[in-house]
Amino acid sequence: MQNEYFKDFVAFALGNEEEASEFYDSHAKKTHSAAQRILLTDMAEMERRHAAKLIAFMDDAAGTSLSTTSMPHDMHIADYAVTITLTDKSTLEDVFLYSIQAEEKAYQLYSRLANLESDPEVKALFLSLAAEEQHHKKGLETEYEEAISPEN
Repeated sequence: MQNEYFKDFVAFALGNEEEASEFYDSHAKKTHSAAQRILLTDMAEMERRHAAKLIAFMDDAAGTSLSTTSMPHDMHIADYAVTITLTDKSTLEDVFLYSIQAEEKAYQLYSRLANLESDPEVKALFLSLAAEEQHHKKGLETEYEEAISPEN
């Protein structure tokens, strides 16, 4: 039961990665800024690589028992959901804020998964993904400052 619960949590993370890559691709097509298009396209590709890592992890974990030792009863999935909603009328600033929040939530999710896993290789996978998400967030914040708040 605990093993399946952990796999469900990883599947949730995979779904988030797939949604993120689609989101970045979609908004890359909409922006008029070449620099932002490149950033968003790069972000989409990085999220696809994260999804591929998670798929490989799930394939490797299929039929095996993961070494999770401290799986809590409530994983608090809502804690990792983005609270900003985008519409057709969303501004570039809205897109950046959504993206920054999504990267922060992904960082928190992977950090949590790393803390739950005792296997060093699995823990390293999640810590690596967490570090990448933190790096994405930092890049988005820098681009946000340049695009939205150039006076800073």
